[in-house]
Amino acid sequence: MTKEVVSMFPCSGRHRRVLPVVLCLFALPSAAAWSIDDDRSNSFKHGLYEIREEARRFVFQENARHGTQWEATEPNAKVFVPLCKTPLKTGWATGSPRPGVSVACARSIDGSYRAWNVTVPVRNGPAGSTHWPCSRARPQDLSAQEPGSPG
Repeated sequence: MTKEVVSMFPCSGRHRRVLPVVLCLFALPSAAAWSIDDDRSNSFKHGLYEIREEARRFVFQENARHGTQWEATEPNAKVFVPLCKTPLKTGWATGSPRPGVSVACARSIDGSYRAWNVTVPVRNGPAGSTHWPCSRARPQDLSAQEPGSPG
């Protein structure tokens, strides 16, 4: 005599294997809907949008100064940094195999981090080349300048 086992889950057998795939398909559109533009600063964290915009400002000034065509791309979406208490400083990132703009904070609001630094990748113009920018100034020299001051 066999006993029928009643499961509290309506899916069994092959349906149980298909369910995770179906759930992932429904989750993909919501994950794709997020962008850097949505990640703004608030009372406890510095938004990636503002960090990217600082990098874009720096690249715009460097392009005007040197006649180049650099474009700042997106910072790593996994980055989380506390709100900065001081103005952000920018300069070419050093010590990396790929070109980028260093966006740095000297002091955060909550004191959990005294300083932080986020590197925003750059690419060279429409062709997308990633050769290093030809700037003779070091990042610390550039970040010490006031915005709009001649280099």
